[in-house]
Amino acid sequence: MGSSYSTLILLALLAGVILLFAFLIVGHRLRPVEREEVETLAGLADLDVTPSNVGLLVDAIARTRLWRTVGVLVAVMACVAWAVVVAYREQRLTFELAFLLWGLVGFWAGAVIAELRTAQADPGDGPRTASLSRRELADYVGSWAVRWPRWLGLTGAIAGVVALLAGSRDAWVLGSGLGAAAISVAGLVVAQYVLERSRPDLAPDVAAADDAVRSRSLHAIGGATVGIGIWTASLAVAGALITLIARAAGDDPSLVLDDQAQILGGLYGLVLVVFCVVLPITGFVVGQRLARRPFPVRRRDSAVEAPA
Repeated sequence: MGSSYSTLILLALLAGVILLFAFLIVGHRLRPVEREEVETLAGLADLDVTPSNVGLLVDAIARTRLWRTVGVLVAVMACVAWAVVVAYREQRLTFELAFLLWGLVGFWAGAVIAELRTAQADPGDGPRTASLSRRELADYVGSWAVRWPRWLGLTGAIAGVVALLAGSRDAWVLGSGLGAAAISVAGLVVAQYVLERSRPDLAPDVAAADDAVRSRSLHAIGGATVGIGIWTASLAVAGALITLIARAAGDDPSLVLDDQAQILGGLYGLVLVVFCVVLPITGFVVGQRLARRPFPVRRRDSAVEAPA
């Protein structure tokens, strides 16, 4: 009984600290947009800030900052709630590496919501238009945003199928393969929506700012998509390899020779370290770096705008 009370007190203190930390983060992220933030966004897109377009940039920064923060906080609070439930049931407190994955998913969801909100906002007066010259993802973010999600989604799907055919019925393996494919498709669909988002007829400097905002949205969504894809595809590949190693051991592990057992055990440990720890953390870092990658938007002077 005393142990249960001690656990409840510990969990209450932990929840209080996390709530205070979340409150401080929200307060910081909801502060007025500062000049340095505008200059950073403009620098990443090689954009000249003018009195006409600064308002659009400030509005976009505030909106994206808000929704990405909300997405991450919701994901983090859900993970903390799950950790509290597990701690109360098992009388031990653990935090899983997968919490970083869900934080990245929350960031991705927040970036998508922010872009949906941007599409509903009017950056200027006049009828909304769409370019007769088709916008290309490479003009706003680079070809990696197309190649990486496709390859990662395909890798995860293939690994999931291999694991299934090899006899795996573990939910995390199949879920990882399906997740890699799903996030790849979703990321590319959202990216296409961002590309085709129409806008009013704008002055050149305001249109350039709108392109910069579009580019930053594509970087955030693409970077998070790649990060999640590396993570989930790695887990799916790990599950497939572990299943194949288990099959190599046969139905009766006692019949495996000592030398073979050592080799299989070493392979098993190597797979876990590389595909369940190293690559997932690498994916998290790579996704964040891609999201902040500088990229001057390639504008097409010959593009003609027509009513959308």
